[in-house]
Amino acid sequence: MKREIDLEKWSRYETFKHYDICTNPFVIISVKIDITNLYNYAKEKKLSMYSAMGYMITKTANEFNEFKYRRDGDNIYLFDDLVPNFTENIENKDVYYFDVQYVDDMEEFDREFKKVREEYHNGKERKTVVNCLNEIWLSCAPWYSINSLVPPFNKDNTIPQFIWDKFIEEDDKITTNLMILVHHGFIDGYQIGAFYKKLEDNIKDIKGDE
Repeated sequence: MKREIDLEKWSRYETFKHYDICTNPFVIISVKIDITNLYNYAKEKKLSMYSAMGYMITKTANEFNEFKYRRDGDNIYLFDDLVPNFTENIENKDVYYFDVQYVDDMEEFDREFKKVREEYHNGKERKTVVNCLNEIWLSCAPWYSINSLVPPFNKDNTIPQFIWDKFIEEDDKITTNLMILVHHGFIDGYQIGAFYKKLEDNIKDIKGDE
């Protein structure tokens, strides 16, 4: 579900217009995060780490309305829930995309993720165009470590993007660099910082088998 924002009453409208006219209205930040607990839980439960990372990012983003705003033409909408959209390389390394319906249960989400992913690898319908506004875009780049990353973006598209890099083990911790791209008309540095903190808190709160 979504609701259209009354722009005349929207307190952020002037800020949005200020950034939206920029050639590049996006904020792009990469931060190292501790995913040790998530990594160990996924290993214990035999979950895909791609799925587990996507689940935790979606779960956390759903806790912030700022990540749920979208512009569609001249209108601004606020969505109730976000849908994770995963980037996938198949066969000859062509890039496709698939959605997984978010459910607030990591193991159930992982089962659906693996089902949909397998269908794609078996040659069923594959998406090359993404047109669902309440998506967030997820991808991983396990071939290298990110110091900085600027992914392709369309100025008219306000969907947030999340990309993480290879996992590094250091001092008994597993870390990854997570890049976030968001429209500055909707989100400031404060909310991005709060997102990173909440994501790490959510990861620390994961409880495995006792």
